[in-house]
Amino acid sequence: MLAGGGELPATRQWLVVLLASAANLINQADRVVMSIAIVPMSYDLELSPYSQGWILSSFAYGYITTQLLAGPLSEKYGPGFVLSIALVGWCCLTILTPIVANMGLMLLLAVRVFMGVCEGFCWPSAYTWISMNVHKSRRSRSFAILIAAGMAGQLTALTVCPLISWPAMFFLFGSGGFMWVTIYSISPLPRTATQPTTTPYAIYLEMLSFKPVIAILVAHFSHNWGHYICTTWLPTYLHTVLGVPKEELGIVALPLFLSTILSPMYGAFADWLHGSRGVSLLKVRRLLTAIGLFGPAIMFALFPHAKTKFGAISLMCCIAVTSGCLSPGVFSNHADVLPHHAGMAFGLGNTIATIPGLVIGPLTGYLITHGNNWAPLFYTATFLSIIGGLVYISISQVNCIEEKMKHSLVTRAGSPTPGEALND
Repeated sequence: MLAGGGELPATRQWLVVLLASAANLINQADRVVMSIAIVPMSYDLELSPYSQGWILSSFAYGYITTQLLAGPLSEKYGPGFVLSIALVGWCCLTILTPIVANMGLMLLLAVRVFMGVCEGFCWPSAYTWISMNVHKSRRSRSFAILIAAGMAGQLTALTVCPLISWPAMFFLFGSGGFMWVTIYSISPLPRTATQPTTTPYAIYLEMLSFKPVIAILVAHFSHNWGHYICTTWLPTYLHTVLGVPKEELGIVALPLFLSTILSPMYGAFADWLHGSRGVSLLKVRRLLTAIGLFGPAIMFALFPHAKTKFGAISLMCCIAVTSGCLSPGVFSNHADVLPHHAGMAFGLGNTIATIPGLVIGPLTGYLITHGNNWAPLFYTATFLSIIGGLVYISISQVNCIEEKMKHSLVTRAGSPTPGEALND
């Protein structure tokens, strides 16, 4: 199938976007359940802050292992097929979570790790699916919808979970994937890919030698430090530091509601700026990424000084409003520079950007245990967001680099074989 969507009519291109976005909605809902469940679980299972930190971070240890595999496998076997297998896996593990939670901490950690392994396939597969099938004139909107769907999944989980028991949270949201697989199985979309990748790791290494890819990686990593704080520790912070009752933790859904609404609007705005107003695509990507990183940097710096629930949520809303610009900014840039391998590029970036998820859980548990000091987390998010924004606006590009990569691979190998992975 051609990158740019030449072989699919517009209606089926949007069906790809719909199914990819629905998968991400389920992915993010299942993923965020633990951030709410950990509060009542800590009482019922007598979990220390240190144990809570490892439970929240164990997911990331599995998640980081499959990012680099997901893109090549999606290109070889078809992103829809890979997504369906992964989706069934992580939904089954979500359902198992409350069952194993009473059997011991190590078993619970193992389930969380393997859940991360399965969910690691979601983003690269979804990016591959969209970049291979959706025309470039629709990509800003498509990726914005994909990301907004993930926020909608988080929003749904954060709104519903505080209203039910913590075991019911996992049973309810773990069941959603089976409906997706049923719908995909009867859809008219092709089941196979026509773009095999023969040397994926040679391509990954080559990507790291190009500045436009480095710009994406740095911006993604910078954003994810703050993102992991917000998605995993915000409910605990509100409850333990600001005294918000467990029953009111659903308030953290408000920033996600704003992101869910605004992200597609930002995507449409980006396509309008470039398509109708003639603003260069590079300026559009850089402008929106700058807003999406510098805006949250300011808010994270103010966060330790917020002494009320209203103040903290207001800052979170500002973070949501500004970071939503990243959807048609840096998170749409992969398909510009590597249209045939956007899923691989995202997988590489997401592997590196998962490192904060490995660090933040244990680090936060340590900080809580030793003085309940959260400020270093927020100030680090400010610093990284500024660095990420500066690097991105300095060296990012939107021109396709696949021909340059192909030439470089052929030159290094002394034969055309490695370049076969970069099909035109």
